[in-house]
Amino acid sequence: MGEDPHGFQFGDACNVCVGVIFGEGRTPAYLAVQFSGIEKVWPAAPDPIVNHRFVCIETAHCFWAVTTYVGLWFCLVVIDLFDIDGGTTISAKFTLIGDYFFFFKDPSPCIISGESELPDMGDPAKDAYSGSSCRVNWGSTINESAWLGSLKKKK
Repeated sequence: MGEDPHGFQFGDACNVCVGVIFGEGRTPAYLAVQFSGIEKVWPAAPDPIVNHRFVCIETAHCFWAVTTYVGLWFCLVVIDLFDIDGGTTISAKFTLIGDYFFFFKDPSPCIISGESELPDMGDPAKDAYSGSSCRVNWGSTINESAWLGSLKKKK
C-alpha cells in the first residue's frame, strides 16, 4: 500500500484489472459504490438505501467490503472484481434480516457498473427489492478518512 502526493491511497495489486480499469501499480485501497433506482417489492421490507456512498476497503485480492450502519440498519456491501467464478459480483444486503437490496453478477471480471438482478423470486433473501443500478468509483477523496467516516452510525 502507498499514497501519492494528491492523497490517492493504493492497495494490493488487483492484477486481473490492471490495464483494464486500473493503471499499473494504481489499484486503489478504497472503492466507493452508490446504488440508485431500488424499489421495494414487499411493503414490510425496510426502505432501500439509495443515493448513499458506501466506501469499501480492500480486504483481499480484488475484493473490497464494508459493514456499516445506515439509519437503523446494519449493511454489508461487497465489491468483488474477480470472484470465485472469475467474474464480478457487487452486492448489498441488510445483515440482520439477510435481505439483499442490490445484487449484480457478471461473468467478466473488473466490471464497475451494472443493473441489479433482483428480484429473484426463488430465493427468499433476494425477493424483497427490484430494479436499480450501481456505479463504482475511486479517487483521492475516497480514502481512509472517508472509509472511517462511513463507519459512523448515520441517522
